[in-house]
Amino acid sequence: MRVRSASCSTTTCVGEILFLTVDPHAGMSGVGTALLTELARREPGREVFLYTASSCAWQFYEHRGFVRYGEQMVRTTGKGPGLACMLYARTLPTIRKPSIPRRLTSFFSIRRR
Repeated sequence: MRVRSASCSTTTCVGEILFLTVDPHAGMSGVGTALLTELARREPGREVFLYTASSCAWQFYEHRGFVRYGEQMVRTTGKGPGLACMLYARTLPTIRKPSIPRRLTSFFSIRRR
């Protein structure tokens, strides 16, 4: 998985996800959380941003620490209600392996790295 930095330029851009969707029947299965966790593991401390819409699960991002920086109403057709498009950003956390106390490593014959 690759991300696009919020301060992306031709020299700092790592990548971009143009479209990500989840099968509605697979909702709440932990796939989105697993993707964000893996992204943080691979890119700790990187600032990322994303665009989403009011018709999507924007609450998912807010619940995981993303901050809404902007919102714009757009119309896809001349009829019907508009769609709110939103910009979110956050700095990915640094995920560290837990340290195992020395007394447990000898008990379980675990090699310290």
